[in-house]
Amino acid sequence: MAEFGAHLTAAGTEGDEKPSIFEVLAQESLMTAVRPAVKHASKILAERNPARYGWLYRFNDEIYTLLDTLLQYHYLKTYGASFAENFYGLKRAPIHGGKLGHQHQLKSLAFLTLLPYLKHKLDQKFETLQEEEADAGGIIGDAIQEQSLWKKLERAFRIFLEWWYSEENQNTARAVSSLPTPPPPVVKQDVLEL
Repeated sequence: MAEFGAHLTAAGTEGDEKPSIFEVLAQESLMTAVRPAVKHASKILAERNPARYGWLYRFNDEIYTLLDTLLQYHYLKTYGASFAENFYGLKRAPIHGGKLGHQHQLKSLAFLTLLPYLKHKLDQKFETLQEEEADAGGIIGDAIQEQSLWKKLERAFRIFLEWWYSEENQNTARAVSSLPTPPPPVVKQDVLEL
């Protein structure tokens, strides 16, 4: 609900002011909404003219990642912020102050574009493996017959993904990431009297 009113807040990036929770949530949700919109547009184009735009839908993830990388790189280099951050008036700043260096820009670019792409591909693979498992009747029956190295790696990957997306692991991750930060230590200065 807070994301819908984020555009009403003033950007708090001047001086030592910190951005509000609304700005942070809004900039995170902006880019997650763009990917499905681009995919839907490419699907419409492919359905209308498959001979001309079919490739656009088939390679949608890669084309989106390439365009997103170019967009994010431009905004990081020009404004010192990602597209969504700049939209809401936020900026990235190194810990020691100053402008973002080239290394920081490349690391930011990797976290903004490449990691979401890899996560999206892993999610798709996990869904595919779940559908295959449901059709085949489970992992245990297949494990006895499959002996190739590739099948063993795929089976290990499938087990890892099942653990990664399990409710228990997600609850643990949420619990760890939602722990409050402890207050700074209090230094007591006792005066010794002799």
